[in-house]
Amino acid sequence: LLHFMRYNSSKAGYEKSKDEYKIIDTEKKEDISKPLRPEDVKSPDFLQEITIGASVISYPIVHNGICYFGANDKYFYAVSAKDGELIWKFLTNGIILTGGTVYNDIIYFGSADNHIYALSSKDGELLWKFRTGNGVFSTPVMHKDIIYAGSADCHLYAISKEGEEIWKFRTGGAVTLEAAISDNNIYFTSFDSYLYKITTDKDFIWRFRTGNSILC
Repeated sequence: LLHFMRYNSSKAGYEKSKDEYKIIDTEKKEDISKPLRPEDVKSPDFLQEITIGASVISYPIVHNGICYFGANDKYFYAVSAKDGELIWKFLTNGIILTGGTVYNDIIYFGSADNHIYALSSKDGELLWKFRTGNGVFSTPVMHKDIIYAGSADCHLYAISKEGEEIWKFRTGGAVTLEAAISDNNIYFTSFDSYLYKITTDKDFIWRFRTGNSILC
């Protein structure tokens, strides 16, 4: 089942076990990435469900009448936004917690299998995949034909539209959230508790320290 649940992100964290990632409610010590149970429907946090075959943590995006999203069954899906019919699906080697980004009929997304993928948004054909040093949980951002995405290997990557590394910037923690880009400056966060500002040429400008890891 594809289902959307609201959870307090300050109580959630990533746990890796047997090469699989789970999302854990650290207060209740519960796995909130597990499939939907009948009792969950009674929860005030429950929003809706549609049949898809796996639990979903990533958020969907809609482009040209197609809804794209990843799932815990390791597939990235393209579904008709009109009638919910499957158009295509693509199998990776890890769960998919990120959203996707569509640009020029190509969709970019990350997987817990350490890769950033570029697929044809029309038929799901693999165009290229880029390997990082750990799981990719941040949604890739496209800016001036360059893809920017973070990895749990503590780096923010700049990748060409052909899938080649341009540069990588190291932080002190996993980079798991989508970056913001304005006036050729990149703003992004890390589990090391810092908000970073660097240029699109990788020049460091400043960092701002918070009191704990940044999860949202």
